[in-house]
Amino acid sequence: MIFCQFIGYSANTLATCSFFIVFLIGIDRFLTMYASSSSTKLSLKEAKIFTVGFIVFSFGFAVPDFYAIGIVEYKVEIATNVTLKGHYCTDSDDYKNVRKNHSIVKAATIIIISVALVAMYALIAGKIRTSFYGKGQTNAASPIRQERQTEVTDIETVTQQNLSIDDTVETNTSATYDSQNDTIDCTNRRYIPRVYKVNRQRLVHRITLMAFLMTVVSIGSLIPFCVIKFASPLKKYDYPLWMNLLYHTYVLSSCVNPFIIGFCNKKFRQYCKAILCHFCLKLR
Repeated sequence: MIFCQFIGYSANTLATCSFFIVFLIGIDRFLTMYASSSSTKLSLKEAKIFTVGFIVFSFGFAVPDFYAIGIVEYKVEIATNVTLKGHYCTDSDDYKNVRKNHSIVKAATIIIISVALVAMYALIAGKIRTSFYGKGQTNAASPIRQERQTEVTDIETVTQQNLSIDDTVETNTSATYDSQNDTIDCTNRRYIPRVYKVNRQRLVHRITLMAFLMTVVSIGSLIPFCVIKFASPLKKYDYPLWMNLLYHTYVLSSCVNPFIIGFCNKKFRQYCKAILCHFCLKLR
């Protein structure tokens, strides 16, 4: 009995914690991508505090599930006038009202968080689309291309200055050469921060894509579970095989999200590719 309750309590705690962590990641992406630069951002310390808080809250939020789960006895008719008794770890009837009220709270929480996540990522997508088309309409080139054009313009300007100086006074050659070096040095100094900014923007977009995919998987894995749990009149032990599989789709969130994190990490992809190439060479 205790083992049955512990299994049910652990499953609900992990699912709740995973969903709240995905919600926290969505808030962080919204504050980073959509909010203005002067608005409040989540610092590393605040993110750790919120993570620990969500974990503790998940343990407390799943306490009603611990008491609502028990071992239920049911009968299975395997032949005519032949019936066997079985036991199943599922929702018991001892705390029926507690389970019903807690299910309503969980459904409301899932709906509110899902709507908030959809709204935040819709705003992020709208801002990215506006920024992309805005750059296209103004024919603005990328910072790297603009910097290259600036370098070419500076070199042509310096060349013209050298030609005019050769026609006038020879003693100004050294001063022009120093001016040329200063111009190129200033150009390189402007070039490095812009490249760093472009790389940082790519990293932010990659992290946002990763968080969006994790959100889609988390919400998508909960939809079949919620529909069957709240709409089906059958008991768990009466579910057919296909319904039983759909009922447990909520575990996909914890299984797929680590692969999404690895897929969006370039170093991890290169590491996996190197391992596969190594094994392929050994098989030859």
